[in-house]
Amino acid sequence: MVAITIKSKYSIILIIVSSIFQFNANAQNSILDKYINQAIESNAALKQKQLSYQKSLFALKEAKRMFFPKVSVVAEYAYNSGGITVDIPFGDMMNPAYDNLDLINTLNSAQNPAYPNIPKYPLIENAEVPFLFEEEQRTQIQFEMPLYNQALILNKKLQKQISEVKKISADSYKKELIKQVKSAYLDYKIAGQTLEVGNQALALVTASLAVSNSLYKNDKITVDEIYKAEAKVKEVESKIVEIHKGVTLTKAYFNFLLNKKFDAEIEMDDTFLKDHFLLQDINYLLETALKNRAELKLLDHSLLIDETNIKIEKGTAFPLLYLNGSAGYWSTDYSYNDKTQFSSISVAMKWDIFSSGQRSSKIQQAKFDKLITIEKRKELKNNISLEVVEAYYNVKTAQESVDLSKLETLKYKESFNIIERKKEQNLASQLEYDLIFTDFFEAQINYLKHKNQYFQKIIELAFIINQ
Repeated sequence: MVAITIKSKYSIILIIVSSIFQFNANAQNSILDKYINQAIESNAALKQKQLSYQKSLFALKEAKRMFFPKVSVVAEYAYNSGGITVDIPFGDMMNPAYDNLDLINTLNSAQNPAYPNIPKYPLIENAEVPFLFEEEQRTQIQFEMPLYNQALILNKKLQKQISEVKKISADSYKKELIKQVKSAYLDYKIAGQTLEVGNQALALVTASLAVSNSLYKNDKITVDEIYKAEAKVKEVESKIVEIHKGVTLTKAYFNFLLNKKFDAEIEMDDTFLKDHFLLQDINYLLETALKNRAELKLLDHSLLIDETNIKIEKGTAFPLLYLNGSAGYWSTDYSYNDKTQFSSISVAMKWDIFSSGQRSSKIQQAKFDKLITIEKRKELKNNISLEVVEAYYNVKTAQESVDLSKLETLKYKESFNIIERKKEQNLASQLEYDLIFTDFFEAQINYLKHKNQYFQKIIELAFIINQ
């Protein structure tokens, strides 16, 4: 009968709706949202990933600005010695002419006494002029601008893709953190409810001990019944100590996620576990997961990066063109005038026409990187599909466990109420009471465990499909 009820229930809730689970009017847990925001603001690892993303944006800006001219001021003073010299044959060119002129003057003086007395022309030495000045200074403004550089063009695209990867990584970690906060909040909530059950159980066994004492005073039971009742009280107190430990640890972990003191108080939301969830059709969940999962998006961008790297390596076969220019003053001293002023502009080209096969090897390596990424993506899709199927049936099984556990608890409660009334009338022994009490207490604890597992499975499924 129970199995039929559960089956018919799932035939109703397995419907296609707009999201994995629909919340009722109280679905927005403002208290939990506040804690989630605190965790996001204070988490050091998330801050690192966000800073890494912001850093990548500046790397993208840098890649864009590489296309603009680079202007710099250069001031240089040099003292030179040695180096190349240039021989200028002034003597070899001029001395023969001077000799002819001297001969003409001598002959004219001999023939004409009135011819003026012209001194002989001096001999001229050949000159050896150094290529470098002994001292020189240059003060100039230089600029350089790429006219065509395939690597710079593709580097801009590559940096944009890397920036997207950083952003997805930060968002993915943020969602993982939100999942951990929700899960820890749920653990603490269930631990608190378990403690309430323990305290209620302690009140029951304490009241039972009082009844036993009253019956003993009226000589209706023997002293061994008192000892059994006292032992049961101590047993429950011992279990409460363990439950307290669980509450403390779940509280400490939740505060750890918020970067707060481990014993900081946690405000609870009574509506948190009262939301009604509608599980979607498994095919829709598979489609949503394969569409939204951050890991697949990361691999998609990795494929784009691999393709860009291939183009970059192929682009090294193209020539590089640059426009260079400079203007300033060049002199042997610091004199700035029209005679020392200079300017120049040039177009330079560099073309690596032979790389001994290195370029081809790098291209092949980049192609293999792409093939590896493709295979990783195929494997990841299969893994994600398996995760969705497993999480889907985990939720279904957990819900069935909750329903069965709830029915079990209700039956034990009815039985306990009967035995409790019998004991008050001395119609049931302490042993009967202890047995039904233990079953009822454990059933309540198990119900809370199954309830926790059910909500944890829903949180896990929502995370797996990235919603």
